[in-house]
Amino acid sequence: MLNNQEFEQWCHRLCLPETGKEVVQHIRCSEPVRKVGGGAKNVCGSYPSRKMGKTIQFESHKVELPAIVEYKNDEDVLEYYDQPVRLSLSFRSKSGRSVVTAHTPDFLVIRHNCAGFEEWKTSERLKTLAQKQPTRYQQSEDGQWQAPPAKTKVQPLGLYYKLRTDQEINWIAYRNHQFLRAYFNQDNLNPEARTRVIESVTANPGMTLKELLESTNTSWIDDIYILIATKQLYVDLKAIALSESEKVHLFSSQQMAATYNLIISQKTAATIA
Repeated sequence: MLNNQEFEQWCHRLCLPETGKEVVQHIRCSEPVRKVGGGAKNVCGSYPSRKMGKTIQFESHKVELPAIVEYKNDEDVLEYYDQPVRLSLSFRSKSGRSVVTAHTPDFLVIRHNCAGFEEWKTSERLKTLAQKQPTRYQQSEDGQWQAPPAKTKVQPLGLYYKLRTDQEINWIAYRNHQFLRAYFNQDNLNPEARTRVIESVTANPGMTLKELLESTNTSWIDDIYILIATKQLYVDLKAIALSESEKVHLFSSQQMAATYNLIISQKTAATIA
């Protein structure tokens, strides 16, 4: 999270209007404006966020919980806040009647070069809403969803408003995160296991997780997953599910992975040529 000086510098760099700065700062210093509640098809809850130093509410395990996991792992995201503010939106109903309604976005997201509100829904839900409220929810020709009334409301604050869908979620990365969640905060890593495993991967860059598991002391399996969860071993968690251990390649660092992949690409190109 940003300290007070860093926040001031961030606002100055983005030339954030004073009104926008006041709204963002108020959200940063306040509790969520509402408590989430589950429905017949949704499972709500709270997620302990180490990035934020507190729990973050989610109202749906299908979109909002994966969104939180994305924010947690996205280096561009500096801070994020659930149920941040109530917006008063004005738009025309399908029949042409003037409508004013209160709306609470799912999250305020502060990124390196921008900040704004993000509302997560399934694509199927948005299609239904667009039929009922065509001036509030719209899909552009390139398939992107937009909410003109909300966008118009927050633009003067120097903030954005985005509708985001389940189709944007990297489900491989999400499932890997769920698989590793028991290992993120482990502090009982076996020192010998750490040394021996890292030495093995360093000496054999690109070895598969299956090869490592089969060649390592079986009592060190949890230590291997702790090393992956704490990024002491590098795995591209967005690309391959950890459950497919024969396809998961291990490296001592992300830089080593990039070098390895470059060499493989060059060899493949030379073979084709």
